[in-house]
Amino acid sequence: MAEAVDLKGAMGLLKKSKNLHAPIFEAITNSFEAIAAKEYKDDETPYIKINFYYTTGLFEVIKKFSHLEIIDNGIGFDEPSFQRYRTLLDKSKGFKNRGSGRVQFLHRFDEVEIRSVFIDQGNYFERRFRSDEETLASNTEKSPCILDETGSTIILRGFKPGTVNKESLDDVTIEDVQSAIKNKFLLKLYLDKKRQIQIVVNFYKNQQLEGSKTINSSDIAEPTNTGDLEINYLKFSDDNSEIKWIPSGNKESLQWAHWKLPENELSENGIFLCSKNVAIQSVPFLKIKKNEVINGFRHLTVVYGEYLDRAENVNDAVDKFTIPTQREVEREAENVFFDRDAEYIFIDKIEEEVKKILPDIYTELKELKAQQDHRIEYFAELYGVPMEIANAANIDISDSNKKIVEKIFKKQAEVAAKENYKIQEIYESLIELNPTDPKYQAELGKKSSQLLELIPQQNKNELSRYVIRREMVTKILGLILKNSLAYQNIPRVKGERTDKEALIHDLVFKRKKDTEALNDLWILNEEFVHYSGYSDTPLNQIVLPDGSYLFPKNIDEDALMSQFRIENRKTGRPDIFLFPEDGKCILVEFKAHDIDLSDHLNQLTRYCNLIANTATQKIDSFYCYLIGQVVSILDLPGDYLKTVNGDYVKPEQAVKSIKPNNEGDTIGHIYQEVVVLSNIEQRASRRNKSFADKLGIRLEEIPLDGFEELVKQSELQLDPQKLQII
Repeated sequence: MAEAVDLKGAMGLLKKSKNLHAPIFEAITNSFEAIAAKEYKDDETPYIKINFYYTTGLFEVIKKFSHLEIIDNGIGFDEPSFQRYRTLLDKSKGFKNRGSGRVQFLHRFDEVEIRSVFIDQGNYFERRFRSDEETLASNTEKSPCILDETGSTIILRGFKPGTVNKESLDDVTIEDVQSAIKNKFLLKLYLDKKRQIQIVVNFYKNQQLEGSKTINSSDIAEPTNTGDLEINYLKFSDDNSEIKWIPSGNKESLQWAHWKLPENELSENGIFLCSKNVAIQSVPFLKIKKNEVINGFRHLTVVYGEYLDRAENVNDAVDKFTIPTQREVEREAENVFFDRDAEYIFIDKIEEEVKKILPDIYTELKELKAQQDHRIEYFAELYGVPMEIANAANIDISDSNKKIVEKIFKKQAEVAAKENYKIQEIYESLIELNPTDPKYQAELGKKSSQLLELIPQQNKNELSRYVIRREMVTKILGLILKNSLAYQNIPRVKGERTDKEALIHDLVFKRKKDTEALNDLWILNEEFVHYSGYSDTPLNQIVLPDGSYLFPKNIDEDALMSQFRIENRKTGRPDIFLFPEDGKCILVEFKAHDIDLSDHLNQLTRYCNLIANTATQKIDSFYCYLIGQVVSILDLPGDYLKTVNGDYVKPEQAVKSIKPNNEGDTIGHIYQEVVVLSNIEQRASRRNKSFADKLGIRLEEIPLDGFEELVKQSELQLDPQKLQII
């Protein structure tokens, strides 16, 4: 007998299920039906076996899927079952149950082989046949057999991965399969407890049994909760002027059951509508994520009933209900032939009724969710992250505080990346601006406004905090210059430096540190914060950016210091040493408030001579800053020029070689500034005010009186002993 319809055409009509396990579920469902149709002896146990076969190549750990067997001891493929199997679009099992299961086999596998033992007129027969994309039943054989147990074996070969996501059975684990079966058939196993059905999952590698898992229906736990639902049929009201639905008076009854099971017994959380006691379609429930584990447990709620069992309510792939939504019917109502007297149940109304009972079922989750929401809000506020970002961070109820913070920051980074791309586009568009254009300022202002809108509020807050912190550092510098820090007026401990030079040095760049540590070099020059360097570090310990030392290790330090007239070898070092780029260095020296800077003009030049003549790498450009409060103008050489800021600069000074082969040759150049501390304070304050004005910050509201107390109360911490603002 030929099939009733063209098989390839039917495969185009009956779409492939999105579920990778659909063929397995279909075979198990068929086995359940075969078991239900059989009368078992008292000592006979109904069983379903699912055997996965894998092979390995050179590497044992890498397995490749070979084929799959689903075996049961049900009624077998008797004549009625066989005729239904080979006739697509058959309605003998109900309208819209058209034999789509066998098509799901062929959607996922190249070949299906079936072996079955059944009883016909009191005698045992064996039937064998194959299915492929050409025919549903080829090589059909039916012969008497000596076996006295009915049942079927379905063998699926030649797995076909999806064209888009390339699913594979190679990496499926036995635990995956066991959990998926339990999720899908938990209700059916529970309701069939009296049958004591046994489901066994076996994994074979190179024909050797690698593992086995068993699910016994008799072991299925009782539901945590059960209950009933009533779903109203709705019809159009008599008012024809608008679409309005009212109850018709008829109802359908549904039941529900809820399980709370250990995480190793349930692969995922879910709320499912079931047909024939098998989970078909999930109901969205945002309170709990699919794979989330709550205190070691997962949750499963199923809704079932005769109405959902009707074949016309399930699609061909048996993975979705065909019950219409309210909107779908309302669109049909625009058709002139629409029957306004008909009554309907809508799938979205079923879901609404299910969601109404969920808060009472998931009371534990409701409390945990409230606690979690509080924690999310707390951490978002603590770290200045907008709540819309924190709420979108995909945080699980079971997440620890550490995990919550990690996810919030990760989400913030994702959002920032998108915003930064838009910001980058604005910056790239600057190339189109022409400063000579009369509209230049207007266009620049427009782009500035666009940029400001893209900067997240958190970033604005961070920028504001940064500007305020800078102003605090500037004011502390002013307090030091006025001897107004409390620390400057405490009794001096023997050997402890309390002079302004030490305080200012530590304020700008903590002594004995490198630029990996927090510093406030910006107060001297905004560019300095970008350079690597050292503070109060002996020259022989300075490491260059490429990892090499500034001076050779075998050098005679005493002789070297003496040669370049650096009197104290132990203290012979610049206060700050920075590397802006290859061949250049910056030297900074602080002096006490009562020291005349003009008496120390050669101190930094000696360091420059030493470095230029003996360093392991060529350094020929030196930028020196001698910083203090007192400058005797009369003692300054005439080649020092006064700057607009009131400081003094010597733009050019040669560094001479002392090596015999080129003695006296110029090997470097020095640029040196003599800088007054009070000028540094004033310039830093002006820069901060400019930033603050743009951000709308009123710096004048930060008081001088009681400033140290203000520092203690703020997020800044001032340790007077170390004088480091962190």
